[in-house]
Amino acid sequence: WYGRGDFKKAIKYGEEALSIAKELYDEKHPDVVVYLNNLGNAWHGRGDSKKAIAYYEEALSIAKELYGKRHPHVAKALNNLGNAVGNQKKAIEYGEEALSIAKELYGQKHPDVVVYLTNLGNAWRVCGNKKKAIEYGEEALSISKELYGQKHPDVAGCLHNLGCTWKVFGDGKKASECLREAYKVFREFYGEEHPSTKIAKKWLNSLRNKEE
Repeated sequence: WYGRGDFKKAIKYGEEALSIAKELYDEKHPDVVVYLNNLGNAWHGRGDSKKAIAYYEEALSIAKELYGKRHPHVAKALNNLGNAVGNQKKAIEYGEEALSIAKELYGQKHPDVVVYLTNLGNAWRVCGNKKKAIEYGEEALSISKELYGQKHPDVAGCLHNLGCTWKVFGDGKKASECLREAYKVFREFYGEEHPSTKIAKKWLNSLRNKEE
C-alpha cells in the first residue's frame, strides 16, 4: 500500500505486522526493525515527521543492539532519520554516517551509496551550499550510470535531483539539460501518467516559463 501512496492502509497493516512480530519474537528482532522502518516511511509519507522520527529512532536503537553500529539496517535507519528531521544539520550528520557505513560495507559503487549521496546533496541544497550539493549530486549520478547504464529510472532520479539543484542555484542551462534527460527517461520507462514523469515535466515547464 505504501508503493501505491495509500499511507493510511500502509500504517494500518504495518501496525498489525509490528504487533504480531513483537508478540512472536520479542521487541528485539530483525523483523521488528523492518516493520518499524516501514511504519516510519508511511508516517513520513503522510507528513507526520514526529511519528516517523519516533519509529525510525526505535528501529535504529534495536538495529544497533542486534547488529552493532556498522550494518546495512543501521545505515538505512540513519538515512531515514536524516530524511525526516527538519534540522538540516542533523540530517547531514545522519546522512554522512549512513554513507560512511555503506561505503565501508559495499565499496564506492553500490545502490545504497547512490541513495545516501543523493539525500545528502538535497540536504546541502536546502542549506544553500552549492559546492557540496553539486558535488554529492554529481557523484550519485556518476555511480548510478556506472551501475545501470545511461537509461534507467534511478539514473533519471539522479538527473532530476541534480537538475533541481542547478535550478535552485540559478544555472538554467545545466538545470534544463538534466531535467530534460530525466523527463525523457522517466517517460520512456513509465509513460506520461507516472508520478515521476509528471514531477519531472512540472520542473522542466517551470524552468521554461521562467526563461520566457
